[in-house]
Amino acid sequence: AKREGVGDRMYAYAGLTLLILLVFYLFYRDVKRYRPALTADGRKLILLAFLLLVTVIVAQFSRTIMLLIADAFALDAATVGFALPVAAGAMLVSLLLDFHLALAFSFSVSLILGMVSPGDPFMPLFYFTTSIMAALHVIRCKKRTAVIRAGGMTALVSFVAIIGIDLYHGELLTRGLFDLGAGFIGAAITATLVSVTLPFFEAVFDIATDIKLLELMDPNHPLLKEMVYKSPGTYHHSIVIGNLAEAAAESINENPLLARVGAYYHDIGKSQKPEYFIENQRGDEN
Repeated sequence: AKREGVGDRMYAYAGLTLLILLVFYLFYRDVKRYRPALTADGRKLILLAFLLLVTVIVAQFSRTIMLLIADAFALDAATVGFALPVAAGAMLVSLLLDFHLALAFSFSVSLILGMVSPGDPFMPLFYFTTSIMAALHVIRCKKRTAVIRAGGMTALVSFVAIIGIDLYHGELLTRGLFDLGAGFIGAAITATLVSVTLPFFEAVFDIATDIKLLELMDPNHPLLKEMVYKSPGTYHHSIVIGNLAEAAAESINENPLLARVGAYYHDIGKSQKPEYFIENQRGDEN
């Protein structure tokens, strides 16, 4: 053990663990300060911790696979770092929780990846900027294609960051094209991962994202169609209330989509006995 330096590695792992725990603690304090209600919600805390852990694990696993591919094609190993789908975690946090948490999440993940994968000191900055761009472009998204658009913007920011990093190192002409290709692949993988996994997280953690709310607002939703057929008066009333609720939510800077969807379904129980309610009654004797 002395000859192979096992003791030194143990000290290194202990120090690394201490630093990572410090980042976790600061992240928790930020959550407690800005989202105190979240600390009492065990399910969402588990979701946040799970996303943090999985983001780091997926990044490290992807690095291992891509290094093998880089060796096979005689590519620079440093190029692999630009293809990691780190921004997927921040995008999911922004969609499932909120942007402020995504901001703190991006900072924490970038620091952790910088510690567990030492190399270019600019890589944590690259991960942070691409993660923030991904999270920014899914705030109040109106359709699932917003995830693809966010992936495109993430690719654009990664191109700018890669050009800056390669210019600093004086390697733009020698490896810039490969690095830009890796950045595009990373953004594409990010958008794909989010699109595939978002419905899973919505179902398992019972979270209604804006995308889910839009699906619930679709007039072809079975429950709304049932209300149209059974209690058309109630349906019209709910649409009017939805307009009022949406305007009220916008005026106080709350989620107007959530208010509208809530209004659409607030009288759904009337479909069981529509004739009991005046808006569904005809003009003849009751």
